[in-house]
Amino acid sequence: MTKIPESSLTESLLDFNTLQHIKPSLFNRLLILFEESVPDMVQQIRNAWESGQIQLAGKLTHNLKGSCLAIGASRMTDLCKQAQNQCMESVPEFLPLLIQMEHTFVLTLKELKQHQASL
Repeated sequence: MTKIPESSLTESLLDFNTLQHIKPSLFNRLLILFEESVPDMVQQIRNAWESGQIQLAGKLTHNLKGSCLAIGASRMTDLCKQAQNQCMESVPEFLPLLIQMEHTFVLTLKELKQHQASL
């Protein structure tokens, strides 16, 4: 399994400019949706890629990118952009990027919950 450098996982996890513009009540709802939906979305992307449905994987990645943008998950957004590009180019090294997304999601969720506690 590919070892992902810790520094690449912790850089720019959140866009605080976006976060400061989200009302706390909306943020709380977005956080619940983010926590509940992202693991399933990543799994759907993985399933699409592994079954050769590259265009579907790209579309699902685009949808995930929108969810990440809405809650200020900047590192996840960047990973989604990379994944979208790899889908367009059918890059064989796509799965390590999904693994990185899964790890980054865990760290991002932790940071988002810390932000929620400060509201």
